[in-house]
Amino acid sequence: MGKNVLKILNSVCEGWIPEFRFDSVRRFKFDFANYKLKIAVEMEGGIYTGTGHSKTGTYLKDMEKYNLAQLKGWIVLRYGYGQENKIPNDIKKAVEKREKERIEKEKLIEKNKTA
Repeated sequence: MGKNVLKILNSVCEGWIPEFRFDSVRRFKFDFANYKLKIAVEMEGGIYTGTGHSKTGTYLKDMEKYNLAQLKGWIVLRYGYGQENKIPNDIKKAVEKREKERIEKEKLIEKNKTA
């Protein structure tokens, strides 16, 4: 599963790191992350069986993790197993979003230089 997802991610854009620790204090990790773009992919296990990440304690910890990630500026895309076909299009959209943000930031900086 992991190698297949990594292959899918790298077919859209390079720079994906499996098991990327994005927070050293809480030691939270993403299943896959592109640090340069601050985009993460999480493959949610146990959602079909009522185990793993769907158990109450684990689910609440995941909520903390995703909230912290958003506060740190990450785009987090979550998938259940069997949804790999949705990943490429979503990653393309997330990369486009980051590119628009970069362009807007550059315009703002340039505007402030001339003001």
